[in-house]
Amino acid sequence: MNIQTLAKERRKVVGLLIEIEQVSSNEKNSNDEIFGDCLHSIRQITAQYDGFIDKIFNNSVFIIFGIPERREDNPTRAILTAISVQETSKSISLKHKITVNTHACIDTGLLSSDETSAILDSLKKIAQLKIPEQIVITADIHRLTEGQFSFKGIPTETGKLYSIINALKIPAIKKHLQSRFIGRVEEFNLLKKYVERVLKGEWYVVSVVGEAGIGKSRLVRELTETYLLKKDVRLIKSRAYAFTAMEPYYMFCNILSYTFNISETDTIETINKKIADKCSVWQMNSQEVVLTAGYVFSKELQGNTTDIAFEDRKKLIFRIVKQIVFNLAGPDGKPVVFIFEDVQWADHSSIELLNMVIDSISNIPIFILCVYRTGFIHSWAAKPYYTQIFLKPLSKEETREMVSSLLEEEFLPGDISNAIIEKSEGHPLYVEEMVKTLIDEGAIVRTPFGLEVVKKLSELKLPDKVEDIISSRINILPQSVKKIIQTASVIGRKFQCKW
Repeated sequence: MNIQTLAKERRKVVGLLIEIEQVSSNEKNSNDEIFGDCLHSIRQITAQYDGFIDKIFNNSVFIIFGIPERREDNPTRAILTAISVQETSKSISLKHKITVNTHACIDTGLLSSDETSAILDSLKKIAQLKIPEQIVITADIHRLTEGQFSFKGIPTETGKLYSIINALKIPAIKKHLQSRFIGRVEEFNLLKKYVERVLKGEWYVVSVVGEAGIGKSRLVRELTETYLLKKDVRLIKSRAYAFTAMEPYYMFCNILSYTFNISETDTIETINKKIADKCSVWQMNSQEVVLTAGYVFSKELQGNTTDIAFEDRKKLIFRIVKQIVFNLAGPDGKPVVFIFEDVQWADHSSIELLNMVIDSISNIPIFILCVYRTGFIHSWAAKPYYTQIFLKPLSKEETREMVSSLLEEEFLPGDISNAIIEKSEGHPLYVEEMVKTLIDEGAIVRTPFGLEVVKKLSELKLPDKVEDIISSRINILPQSVKKIIQTASVIGRKFQCKW
């Protein structure tokens, strides 16, 4: 998961720091075994509340809520995670016949360019206060969850903190609005067919093409979660963003990170060692690979130099990446699946490198899936191992089925389904946003007899295009946030700041 990419979006998240403390000991059980049990439980609980474990260090676990998906109830999820971990520690204490305590600190803030360190530093400072209460939250978290839990105020020199006493009621976690997988069975089966051939040693390149909001990402996610993850393949995913068009080779950062097991927190020394270790196995020139990684990651790695001429640098990158791709499907013969999303936004260097890889593959089990919007032009169409899948809008019946799935209601008032079918024109993104609008505006309510329309649909502003979707989401934000967005839209992504 690319934390730095999310930081560019100024993503607001909630951080939870859990410290595991072993009060008593038992010679029959090692500390590593006890911490391992605690960590296993924390992973399960974190997944249950849609958190993301960012760091594990010194018997502590740092968890983030708010990535990859934004959720309004992230503060609640963090507190419920802390409570569940606290309860689980009691079971672990009984199992190992020792006393295990957990202490949790919770705060909220924006992801910054230096990843998650600002939030983590804030939580570490709270932890250093050695407050005896087991779950401590900041004033911001208290404000966002007031009425859901009972609290006790804790005055400190740096400001007021709060501890959780108990839940007044277990807050209802909002269910993410998502329909069943509808209307793409033929395309899904076609993708499966080509992957099956690759599993037998063949090689294929497939493009999934369609307009914005047509369901390309959902098709890829369905293929990944219900099929690819169950197969014995090396799955490597990457994507481009609108703001990475000027970052050379951005789409191939994830490929190198996967190959050499590089994480965003690795030091330069660690990256160099990981590359050297893998190169010794693959019998590749580690200095050349370090140079290539430095250029792709835009990092000054050991031995990295700018003295190489541009064309020589390009030849080096192409040659090393080609070797890496072929080595990934090397002696063990395990098929490799590359998924590149939003290719229409990729930088020119990434496209050139992707063209080279596609031109070069033969006699190795590789499946390359490229996902992009209509209008992107490439040079792969003539390849005998290339296929394009074009996604069309959903039919009226499929749209009606999607609305029913989103609302969890089989029988819908005709006004609802007909209005959405007409306005959405079969685009799944618009269908979902229109249903959200109906819910947000209180236009439909659930009764013992099913859904009932309580507002005139003609009075509602249902989105017609992507711009309308964005505008509708901005309109519900506080005025201060709107001003920031308006200013940012004028000054752009990069600007000079004077303090």
